[in-house]
Amino acid sequence: GGGADEDSSSGSARRRAGSVVRASPAAPSEGHLALDRIFSSSALLDAEAVVDFVVRLCAVSAEELLHPVSPRIFSLQKIVEVAYYNMSRIRLVWARIWGVLGAHFTAVGCHPHLGVGMYAVDSLRQLANTFLERDEHANYAFQSAFLRPFERVMHAHPSSRMRELVLSCVRHVSQSRATRVRSGWRVIFGVLAAAAADEEAAIVDLGWAVCAECVAVGGHLASVCEGAAFLDAVACVRAFVAQDRSERASAAAVVALGQDIGEQVSAGALPAVVAAA
Repeated sequence: GGGADEDSSSGSARRRAGSVVRASPAAPSEGHLALDRIFSSSALLDAEAVVDFVVRLCAVSAEELLHPVSPRIFSLQKIVEVAYYNMSRIRLVWARIWGVLGAHFTAVGCHPHLGVGMYAVDSLRQLANTFLERDEHANYAFQSAFLRPFERVMHAHPSSRMRELVLSCVRHVSQSRATRVRSGWRVIFGVLAAAAADEEAAIVDLGWAVCAECVAVGGHLASVCEGAAFLDAVACVRAFVAQDRSERASAAAVVALGQDIGEQVSAGALPAVVAAA
């Protein structure tokens, strides 16, 4: 499995963040606790107030991150905490909160300081682990909205190290929460399709490794179908077939398309696909 790789990637992200950002000044313990209560108490605010709170907190974070040499991540850390504290709100309120936070994670994920961006993306991975423990009701797509910053950073970031981290985070999500993912599969395959279009063979190969785990016999394809993302999976595999940076990935994708996926469909292992066909 890729667990050790993911741990290594996330640990590297946090070490790199620590090397480029300024730590917040030490505060007296009582003052520190009082400050923490401001953020933990955000869970008690009404819908309008909490949305206003996160808007203002993201604005402060954006200002802190403008420092050209040593940006500060204090408010970014608090944003992560606020997301945890408010994740259990009713879904429509959470959607408004995440509309603000998700945009901020996307922006910070593309920060010119690689360490800051890596910190944001790895924090998103940890939040996703918790968020995906919640069941997603039919006709809702909160998971796809939650995971969308991964896809946007994957498309936008010029650093292959960041794109590699995004793929490692997506791999972690697909491995650890496969049975919980529903609408999120579409974003996962969007990230992997972006990897198939990457100019660097190493990114293509890593993307294919993650995709192959999802569509292999004994993989996650049944969960993918429950998330109505079978066509996204097939399109993603075809993108790996068509790309020309990695012959190995292309050849393996041809086999997966003809054998792994075909066998599962013909064997009736994917009833949602058969019913839709």
